[in-house]
Amino acid sequence: LPVVWLCLLFQVVTALLLAVLEVVPPLAISDVFHLQTPTATCVLFGSASLLVVGLFVGVEALTSKLTGRTLICIGVGSITLGLVASKVAWAPGRTLLEFAAAWLVLAVPPAPLIRTPARMVYTSVLPGHQQGRMQGVSEAVFSLANFLGPVLGSRVLAADGLRGAWLLLALLICLEVMLLLGGFPWLALATDREHGLGPEAS
Repeated sequence: LPVVWLCLLFQVVTALLLAVLEVVPPLAISDVFHLQTPTATCVLFGSASLLVVGLFVGVEALTSKLTGRTLICIGVGSITLGLVASKVAWAPGRTLLEFAAAWLVLAVPPAPLIRTPARMVYTSVLPGHQQGRMQGVSEAVFSLANFLGPVLGSRVLAADGLRGAWLLLALLICLEVMLLLGGFPWLALATDREHGLGPEAS
């Protein structure tokens, strides 16, 4: 089914995005803000983890009211706003607090608002005996992207600094937007069926 491959692509791009975002703070804090203590990085990652958990709880509470399609739209919209904010906040002369705020807007939404809803969508259209196989493929691809992302992000950061990292993130987010726009009809059909609104529900 096209929507299954679409969700798999969402998983891949989201994994790459998260993996690249993970390597940005340590290098930026040491190279740009010249802080050698790991405390700032630990606080930043700890804050992100708490926000992600809170967002997961919120998504779980809203799954009966919002479709996977709607959650993915919110997620892609959020990281697009984060990209715009980081363009300003990561410019030379900005403070560590501004950098951290923009990074959190980029790093928190992808897992709860893109990866998990994408999984919800494909499990709603696949027969039960195929869901386990798709889950295995999804996790394998996600793990591979998590391996490649830090390598790619580190090389870009080492070569071009925050500007290069921002351009790489912009490319990945543009891919997310293109997937959403190009695959929206498939997402709409799948989530309508999930909520009993599709033609097969009648």
